[in-house]
Amino acid sequence: MELLVLVLNDSNKLEDVLESLNTNGVTGGTVIDSTGMQTALHDEETAVFAGAIRSFFGSASRSKSHTIFMVLNKEQVSVAISAIEAVTGDLNNENVGIIFSIPVDFVKGIHREP
Repeated sequence: MELLVLVLNDSNKLEDVLESLNTNGVTGGTVIDSTGMQTALHDEETAVFAGAIRSFFGSASRSKSHTIFMVLNKEQVSVAISAIEAVTGDLNNENVGIIFSIPVDFVKGIHREP
């Protein structure tokens, strides 16, 4: 088993990424809102000004990303990456996002059909 983690920079592509994963048989995962370190640091430095801009323009002025955690069989990792890049384009391109996997030695609570 592998923990596949995707940090998706373009939050507008989240639904399409999830649909592409589902279409390709990759189901289950956890999605959380996330903010990159540089964005968080920049926001702290300009909190008053940025707060005024955000209230005027809404949440669109803040760069949010999404992090998706998926525990997959090793065979599913390449399928998931292909499904993601079908939506995002090459993750090696700047400002698309990052993806990595970590071996999982133990998991309990995942129920998938045989």
